[in-house]
Amino acid sequence: MSLAKPTFLQVNENYVKHKVGSSEQSYMVADISDYDFYILAGVSKNELFSKLVMMNMNIPVGCAFDSSITEKPMYFPDNMRIMSKNVSAMKGKDNINLKYFIERYNDIFLKMDVHGAEYLWFLSLSTDDLMSFKQIVVSFYDVNNNPTKNRALNKINCFTKLSETHDVVAIDSSGPVLNVTYVRKDSQSAVEFSDDSEPEPVAVVEQPEPELVAVVEQQEPEPVAVVEEQEPEQVAVVEPVTESESDNVSLVVKESE
Repeated sequence: MSLAKPTFLQVNENYVKHKVGSSEQSYMVADISDYDFYILAGVSKNELFSKLVMMNMNIPVGCAFDSSITEKPMYFPDNMRIMSKNVSAMKGKDNINLKYFIERYNDIFLKMDVHGAEYLWFLSLSTDDLMSFKQIVVSFYDVNNNPTKNRALNKINCFTKLSETHDVVAIDSSGPVLNVTYVRKDSQSAVEFSDDSEPEPVAVVEQPEPELVAVVEQQEPEPVAVVEEQEPEQVAVVEPVTESESDNVSLVVKESE
């Protein structure tokens, strides 16, 4: 049986995509360039993907956000600093909504892995805010884990909103995580596939693990406006719907054989 993808997750096949990284590779589009900033939301132990993207795409500077990091990850880019904050739509001393950077950069490369906070964060952005991101590689968590219809509606609204400004160029499912690569729709340097074969993965040269260093809390550049705190089960666009807590709504459903 195959999975039926809703329209907001339909892949645009007119982009040449490559897998980049080591054991945990992610897809990206390499023929779209001219980025002015790199944002890493959620830091892993191995950041070879970020290092290769910043190096090969000539991205001059970047910033990583994660309040749980105590040591510098392997292959962490030299031209990126770490801020001990989590990307979120919620208010809090440990959270940031990235408005400061969105207002200052126009062509951002975003890699996001924030364990479920991605839905409400995307919903908190305006269309102009989203247009600041030229390419987005994001991990969506628990897509089909929806005990209420309101939670499902938040996710549907998130995917729909992204589809209005960005093309889906790659989807890769890993357990409960759906990894999606987006490219801004005005970045039309897409190249059609010459045949049906998938492009070869980017070659990775083994490098020694860098010395681990402690991360020092850094001063935020200036106060950042945050959106009003919302209850997790509230719907950002659609009016709340009352229903049984036992209901579970799937966004990606299995087709019958």
